[in-house]
Amino acid sequence: MTEVKRWLSEMPKECDMCHLPLTGHPFVDGKTAFGPWAMMCEACHRDQGFGLGVGRGQHYDKNGVRIGG
Repeated sequence: MTEVKRWLSEMPKECDMCHLPLTGHPFVDGKTAFGPWAMMCEACHRDQGFGLGVGRGQHYDKNGVRIGG
């Protein structure tokens, strides 16, 4: 049986990069190409993210279940 990993804090309300709402949408908690980490929508992560995995970022579905990274 695989352990389900979930986002444990309050769900992010908006993308730190473009400020679009994240409520009800997948999001990435990840390192940006500029250095700092951010809560990002998938589009901003594609454009400005540093990838997925340890030290790079984690991808969560709209319910806060980790789906990658």
